[in-house]
Amino acid sequence: MRHRYWAVALFSSAAIGAVWGCETPLEPDYVLDRPRVLAMRNEPVALVPDGGTVLDALLYLPPGSPAAQYEWSWCARVDNQLECTVTADALTTALDPDGGLGLKLDYALGTGAQANFDYPGTAAALETACRNFRAPTASDAGDDAGDAGDDAGDAGDAGDAGFTTTFGDGGVALNCSDSAATFDVLLTATVGATKLRATRTITVYFTPPSTTDTNPTVTAITIDAAAPTVGALGLFATIPPSATDLYAGRLVTDAGGGPTGDAGIFESLTASWYVQSGRLASASTTLAAAEADGSRDLAPVGTNQWTVTDPGTYSVILVVRDNRGGVGWLTKSVTIGAGQ
Repeated sequence: MRHRYWAVALFSSAAIGAVWGCETPLEPDYVLDRPRVLAMRNEPVALVPDGGTVLDALLYLPPGSPAAQYEWSWCARVDNQLECTVTADALTTALDPDGGLGLKLDYALGTGAQANFDYPGTAAALETACRNFRAPTASDAGDDAGDAGDDAGDAGDAGDAGFTTTFGDGGVALNCSDSAATFDVLLTATVGATKLRATRTITVYFTPPSTTDTNPTVTAITIDAAAPTVGALGLFATIPPSATDLYAGRLVTDAGGGPTGDAGIFESLTASWYVQSGRLASASTTLAAAEADGSRDLAPVGTNQWTVTDPGTYSVILVVRDNRGGVGWLTKSVTIGAGQ
């Protein structure tokens, strides 16, 4: 699942000169010192036929910042500059070439802190487009025979193991796999003179996937001191076992190499930590994917150390991502005393 975040700010020439001449080392990326989009999420993770998903984002705004203004949209594909490369009219024509569906797609999704993204068109139209207008691949013979490779589509992000579909002479392209297509959701958040842009790829299934795909959750962030003071502090996040879903992530074969079924695998987790001040032992902590043997310790992914030199009240933010597009986060305010 791709995520890209950009920020563009407007500065005066005097301010640019002041920054250029400053010899103060840059803060680590995990130190929150400017408006940022830290994460985007959709719930539910899987967009299925006749369904919808709710989009939201985790923004960090420094104290005293004006409120963010949101603008949500989506697109068939975006380029490396986060610009949409396919118009809504072109995509409408690609999915409904004879107009029989009465389809009229609109990329705009709204201007609130959250936005709703409904299934674009019909599953039949989307699947037909993906299958009819792509170059043949080595898997086509298997698809025609009925084995279809659906397991691979359910195992993860369709875009990661997908192919590119081109519609006719118009050059309208989609990312598709045997079980899904992907579309890009874009967020533009304006905070004063700063414009933040971010994108998230949504997997749109032709039929509901056979395995559960939920967003991970963080239920608590704690400090290893009842009254924390400046110095080294332990950070501990409570991430429940339900944060990792079980999916058919590995094909089981017999001695001759023939498929006999699927082995269940728990998702991997990556936790990204952010603080307003101080230094972290690790910018991120991870938990590898694991076989479904019933025993799994999630404590390591939720453990870090934070060294604070100045007393004050600071935010600690944890963003947890799994390897199939799920995202969750939690923010905690912590007051640090001066100590002895």
